[in-house]
Amino acid sequence: MPKQFQCRFPDCNASYARKEHLNRHAAQHMRQRSFACPTCGNAFGRSDTLRRHIRQNHGISDPVSRIRACDSCRALKARCDGGSPCRECSRRQIACSLSGTSPTLAPTSSREEKEKRAIAMYWSVFHPRWPFVHQASFQNYEEGPLLVQSIVAIGLWATGEQSARSAALQLHKVLGSALLEQRDKWECPHLDRVSEFSPWPIPTFQAIVLYILFALISKGTATIGFDLKPSLPDAEMDLLASLVTTCRHLGMFHYPTILAQYSNDHVKAYIWIGVEEIKRFNLALFKLCRSIAPSEGRCRLAPTELQFPLPTGERLWSAVTSADWHAEAAKEGSNLDKTRGPDEPWISESAELVRCIDPESGFV
Repeated sequence: MPKQFQCRFPDCNASYARKEHLNRHAAQHMRQRSFACPTCGNAFGRSDTLRRHIRQNHGISDPVSRIRACDSCRALKARCDGGSPCRECSRRQIACSLSGTSPTLAPTSSREEKEKRAIAMYWSVFHPRWPFVHQASFQNYEEGPLLVQSIVAIGLWATGEQSARSAALQLHKVLGSALLEQRDKWECPHLDRVSEFSPWPIPTFQAIVLYILFALISKGTATIGFDLKPSLPDAEMDLLASLVTTCRHLGMFHYPTILAQYSNDHVKAYIWIGVEEIKRFNLALFKLCRSIAPSEGRCRLAPTELQFPLPTGERLWSAVTSADWHAEAAKEGSNLDKTRGPDEPWISESAELVRCIDPESGFV
């Protein structure tokens, strides 16, 4: 059998006949990259390589010591600043294993301010065109790290500043490696694994779509085909194809299966946000697949597969703050119960699909 799965890491010529073997091999690369840049997050296998990177890319000549992660950050796979206590544990209001071992850092850093600015740029510039992440309930540092960092990358790019765009490209590379390393946690290549994904990892799925959209926006690797549609490189195309297959196997395009993710015991507002977010994610995924040049049909998502009603409550969905959302929710009243049954025809039976994915409309 030909070994068709090639390792993407530089200076590595390994290839495998099965994708799971390649993923296991790639995870070894990631474990070896234990020296992370405190400025951009890029990781390296050797400390001298990290120092050279910092000198050449960030203009810092002082020696960089390796930061020891606390037990909680290591378990959560969160970035630890090595403080006493670390900033992440302080934010979560949990005990930090590093307490008393190093000086406490200031609660706010310039990096955090840059990230906040980038997230604000994402909501103001990018979100109106691709509104599939719910803004009013989004908490900057309480969401999945992959989703937050994918939002930060797009926000940095949206500033138009050269330094910010360079940082966005570096962050995009880190995200790609993380998505590859964690593939076993989000990919459902076979129907016999469906039971492992409860609840669905929606933030990770959203991060993958944003990761691929960034590849197209930054034009770092995408090319234009004869049909004037962008064509993704094989690695990104494979990632998108895996996402489409995973969503299909989980039943994410089928309304009864979407509703089965929630019970009647859940708060109505929680159910409404969750169901609407899945609907709008599905439409964003369909729009993305439709806008690129397909490769061997691997990323094709047919309109007939979209077996759920149109998104509803545009004013409610578009509320910016939590207070705005609750004010609009009070006006909706019993309309929040509409998620418990399809009162309208499914998109696959409707003529409204084009309006749903038109960027000038109120939908995705």
